[in-house]
Amino acid sequence: MRAAVAQLQSSLDSALAAMEQHQRATPAAERLEKNIPMGERDEEPTRQDQHSRHPSAAPEDEAMQEQEQEAIQENAEFLEEVRPEDAASVEEREEDREGAHARRKREYAQMGRRIVQKIRKLEQSRTNLRQIIEDLRRQPTCPKRSS
Repeated sequence: MRAAVAQLQSSLDSALAAMEQHQRATPAAERLEKNIPMGERDEEPTRQDQHSRHPSAAPEDEAMQEQEQEAIQENAEFLEEVRPEDAASVEEREEDREGAHARRKREYAQMGRRIVQKIRKLEQSRTNLRQIIEDLRRQPTCPKRSS
């Protein structure tokens, strides 16, 4: 599902980048003229306006629209490929991974507690052994035998 979203995001980003590039290439006056309703436009543009316009503006618009349509079509086809069952199975796998992670975490915590208990037992055994050795050293000993 994440891959699907990433691919969708990528295609949308490329479409937006193409739109921005087209906007930068189109002169501001031409963009403004496109937004003026047909009835309010001058019927016959002046010669200066005719010369200042880019002759490729209309084909760029068509190319841009084609790119947008292709991006939309690709996204629609891709989304059709991602079935709800696929999304559900992805979610189930993620839940399984999270469950497995939680189990491992509990197991590691138990192992850690057992290790700490063993260390405490060993430390207590060492302390007991040292105490026994000290007690034995304090006890009176028999005098040495003479030969």
